[in-house]
Amino acid sequence: IGSNGNDVPVDLTRLTKLTYMYSAYISCDYKMPSSLVELNYGSVTNNKGTMDLSLCVNLKKLKATSAISERIFLNMINSIPDNNIIESLELNQQTYLTNFLFFEKFANSTTLKTVNMPSSTHNLKITSIEGLNKVKSLEYITITYAVNLKELPDMSELQNLKSLSITNSALEGITPETKIRELPNLKSLYFTTNSISDISGLIPEEDSHLQNLELLQLGANCLYNESSYTVNSKEVYSLVDTIFIPLHEKKLRKLYLVNNPNFTDTEKLKALKWTEKSGF
Repeated sequence: IGSNGNDVPVDLTRLTKLTYMYSAYISCDYKMPSSLVELNYGSVTNNKGTMDLSLCVNLKKLKATSAISERIFLNMINSIPDNNIIESLELNQQTYLTNFLFFEKFANSTTLKTVNMPSSTHNLKITSIEGLNKVKSLEYITITYAVNLKELPDMSELQNLKSLSITNSALEGITPETKIRELPNLKSLYFTTNSISDISGLIPEEDSHLQNLELLQLGANCLYNESSYTVNSKEVYSLVDTIFIPLHEKKLRKLYLVNNPNFTDTEKLKALKWTEKSGF
């Protein structure tokens, strides 16, 4: 719907069987009618008016793309009813978002499983994902080009999380304070192309730590053979002996470490059985 100006169809209420809606370049605020009982996928792009979703109780997937101002975006998100059943949020090229606190709206959701911020030509300007880490139902998180995101908060509430991907960003470390290793259902971690030098938060100090992790991607970072962190009364630990081999003894079978110029301790890793797609 829409193409220029204020052209929202006056007969929108008649589309009772509509399941997918694409909204673009609408300047006015408008409210989606309650008659759209089967609408389960909404996509908005370049709107300068707020789309009110308060009556869209069956919406399952929401996609917001291109240049939507933070005000317009937040107004739309805040209009979503508290009893929503949204399963997936895709936010592409949201150049004006300054924080993720709006995710607190979904803190008690039992349906939101996926948050996807795919590759785009724009840089996400957030410095923290506080808010996102409170959505307990999440299973899949993908964030790219968050060029000001240097650290992660406490992630311990994401007990259902299966895959976390933060790539082409500015992360400097995965520390114990993130509590990522305490997530029991975590299977995949993608941290390619960051500035990570500290991965002490991935040390499996307990049997339950990262017990289901199958894939770990740390290519194009700043890893060294050894790092500083107190392990068994030692101040310096070997990444291979303290992290990678113990995780391999669990379920880790895919490990990517290419393009870490200062990480050269690969002989023990090459002697282990990995999948074909692993690389050191």
